Amino acid sequence: MTRRTYYYSAAAADALAAAVDRLHFGSHGRISKNAALDAIIRAGVDQLDAIEQRLRSQ
Repeated sequence: MTRRTYYYSAAAADALAAAVDRLHFGSHGRISKNAALDAIIRAGVDQLDAIEQRLRSQ
């Protein structure tokens, strides 16, 4: 594991925390918070082309 610092909106931070909590607590702790966050980030990376298109069209 590594630690990095990124700055993003409060709304995004709240949504991310809620998603991590949903996976962690929904699994009764069987999914660790760091594993949940890792999976969410990887899912986003897998959709990078679509994300780039959406950002460029804004």
